[in-house]
Amino acid sequence: MNSKLIIGNLNSPYVKGLVENLKKDDPLLRVDCLSTSYPRVEVEGIDKVYYNLCSYVWVKLFKKYGGFAWYIGVLGWYLFRRERIRYDSIQIHYVDPLHLLPFNLYKLSAKKVAAITWGSDIFRSVNVTKLTSILSKSDAINVSTPEMRAKVASLIGEYSLNTKEVTDCKFGLTPLSVLRDLKTKNLSRSDLLELLGLACAGDKKIVVVGSNAAVEQQHIEIIQSLSEHDVSNSFFIFPMTYGGNPDYLQMIKDSLSASSLDYSVVCNYLSDEQNAALKMVSDYFIQLQTTDALSGATQENLFANTSVIVGDWLPYGTFIDAGIQYTTVSKVSDIGKTLTQLLEADAPDKKVLEMNSDIIWNLSSWQSVVSQWKQI
Repeated sequence: MNSKLIIGNLNSPYVKGLVENLKKDDPLLRVDCLSTSYPRVEVEGIDKVYYNLCSYVWVKLFKKYGGFAWYIGVLGWYLFRRERIRYDSIQIHYVDPLHLLPFNLYKLSAKKVAAITWGSDIFRSVNVTKLTSILSKSDAINVSTPEMRAKVASLIGEYSLNTKEVTDCKFGLTPLSVLRDLKTKNLSRSDLLELLGLACAGDKKIVVVGSNAAVEQQHIEIIQSLSEHDVSNSFFIFPMTYGGNPDYLQMIKDSLSASSLDYSVVCNYLSDEQNAALKMVSDYFIQLQTTDALSGATQENLFANTSVIVGDWLPYGTFIDAGIQYTTVSKVSDIGKTLTQLLEADAPDKKVLEMNSDIIWNLSSWQSVVSQWKQI
């Protein structure tokens, strides 16, 4: 029986979606997970979840990951786990420096160790030396965009990269299936807003700004630009359900309070259906984070027939190559002017939005991509 060990945060919808869909596609495939964070979600079909209690306690005490604590936990897992199988492959999801110390233990536990780059791990790393070492030691590397491949090549060298198994598998997006199901219900705008617990005047356009509370989303700069233009015919939603920190969240709230924007800040947990409703009810989605690989939130909005505005610095060549159409700005300060122009123009071309939706389904539904992940 073929077997895989997924090392990553099982609370992540990407890791959770991968595990569940691998099992759905091939029930005979053994899929285990060594979770970098304490699992707090129910996962369907997974064979075995391993815990690194030493690391979890460290994070609880010091509010950050500790490489040595993770290593001690992995050593305990390697020495004392009951089922001593040697996996066909191990996938490391998000190439974090904490994986360098136990990397040799990973190698002893599997025929192949694959580093699955996520984008922010290679573009935002503050410990390039450790990152490079992990990539160099890996048997296989997954890069989901040409820009990510170029970055990895710059770190370990083109020759070294060519000696490895290089794949370009993209994460499937479980929310696409939820969105598809919600579309079939034909809910009205008021129904969707009620599902979200929000109220908005019927004639206002709904604009969602960013997808989380991380400072990289550049909320403050966006609010400043929007405040310099007449956007009184818009209702802005700021999702703050994960990421960021309390101080930054307060800065966002203060900036909004001082502005003339009609807005709502969403901090409470959203169910899968509510997340889908947020995309379905949006007329425009603003994605101006500093770096990215292939944003799931952006793809979900495109699938939901939302008009998307992104920064032209984001490496979305995959979208362009696939024929997806969206609006770009060259700097954050342009967002107010650009949105105003879009609001004043005719309604977006429905055929273009529907085309975007079809392309995203073929590009990123688990149904389309899961078979590729089985090969890593």
